[in-house]
Amino acid sequence: MYKILIVDDEAIERRCISFILENSKYSLEIEEAENGQKAYERLQEKEFDILFSDVKMPFMDGLELAEKAVHLYSDIRVIIFSGFSEFEYARTAIRIGCVNYILKPVNPEALLTMICEVLKRLDEEREKKAIACKKSKYVQEHCLLKLLNSVCMTEDEMNFLQEEQVKYNRLIFIEFEHDFFDSDYIDFANQMKEVINIDFSCVNIAANQAVLFMKKSGFSVDYGVAAKRLQEGIWKNYREKVYIAVGDEFKELNEIGNAYSELEKRMEERFFFPDLTIFTEESLKYAHSNVTKSKEEIFKALSNEIAGKDEEGLKKHWIMLNESISRLGCSQIYIKHMLSSTALELYDALVEKTAYPVSADEFIESIYMSTDIEEILSKVYELVEIVCKEWRKGSCVHNRVIKDVIQYIYEHYTDSISLDILSENVNMDSSYLSRLFKKEMGINISCFIKNIRMEKAKYLLENTNEKVNNISMMVGYNKLSYFCRSFREYYGISPEKHRTNGGIIDA
Repeated sequence: MYKILIVDDEAIERRCISFILENSKYSLEIEEAENGQKAYERLQEKEFDILFSDVKMPFMDGLELAEKAVHLYSDIRVIIFSGFSEFEYARTAIRIGCVNYILKPVNPEALLTMICEVLKRLDEEREKKAIACKKSKYVQEHCLLKLLNSVCMTEDEMNFLQEEQVKYNRLIFIEFEHDFFDSDYIDFANQMKEVINIDFSCVNIAANQAVLFMKKSGFSVDYGVAAKRLQEGIWKNYREKVYIAVGDEFKELNEIGNAYSELEKRMEERFFFPDLTIFTEESLKYAHSNVTKSKEEIFKALSNEIAGKDEEGLKKHWIMLNESISRLGCSQIYIKHMLSSTALELYDALVEKTAYPVSADEFIESIYMSTDIEEILSKVYELVEIVCKEWRKGSCVHNRVIKDVIQYIYEHYTDSISLDILSENVNMDSSYLSRLFKKEMGINISCFIKNIRMEKAKYLLENTNEKVNNISMMVGYNKLSYFCRSFREYYGISPEKHRTNGGIIDA
């Protein structure tokens, strides 16, 4: 719908033009003003697409109004009409940017022909702007994805970001329990901007993950509160549970890669705090200082970490145990019993059974004989350190696991692949596999899978005549729209343009 403002000091003339336009085939929003001054005040309040104005009016004539209107809105279309046929009026009108000049009394057929031509040009310009805006958005997402992964950008890409003059100062990482971003109907970014009232750019890095590039705001923002509103908005709009990690502030674009790495580590804390869904520096400090896990949960976690040979997880849960031992609310006998069980599991994890100076039976006996909980904890932790040292020596086991995971991904990238499927395939705890893969490969599993799929899609586009829809299915995307969106974000160009342009981004 286009907005039109009709200005004439004669009401009958205004109503005549309004009547003609209202009964045309076009969808128009029409307003009237009785003189140039009133019209200018209305233009300052609201943007119009077309201005119809008489020349001779009190307070401000049509030519002055037209000049002021063009100054306010460079894209506005101005049509001047008057009973005076002097050439000077027409020449002045054209000089200040009017589209056309017609004489009174207005001929209905001529008016409709003129408005048809003006609206046609407006349609064409809107379409061009929409395409340019969409193209700019895709290139921006492509550049931001490169920054996340610390990939060097071309000079043109760096110039593009500088020309955009986008000022980001923080990242927010969101992760859903299910594939979310492959839905055709989701206008996630725009809806969530309204929810949290902060502008951001959204880069989708996997079907269930995205990073929000928060733009600097003119007012103070509590990002912990913003994350909570975001979480509530997602639940209200989509009924989806989401985990949100809020990063720290950064100053320059070249800091984004490191900021993202730190943000991923913050998100990984959810494996240690399953009841926590928003991860900020403050919330994690509070979680670490106020461990609320029950004694059974802590000891069960220790057992899982030993079984999964997860040094990082084992030590984190050991710290939790130490920090909360006085608040566990159970007898010393119970603590000794549970620590003895943990010690036996650690002994079983030893490759060299003689690595510890005493036998398992002697060690357990020393636990029950001691009356000092701190001494017992110290003894068990000494055993923890020896076991972890052996794990580090035996990292070749981890290398085999990672190789098996990569091989599985290459063989099954056309299928639905999840962390649970991969962990089951290599018989390893999913949370430990996730951290191990990131540690060994420098990239999380979901991003690695996406990289493989994108590379395969690029190869198929360049070396086969398969339709884009078929290629989408061949690389594991069931929905064409999501595949095209992912491809544009990854390469900065649509699949169709990549095939025809040879991968050249015509930004």
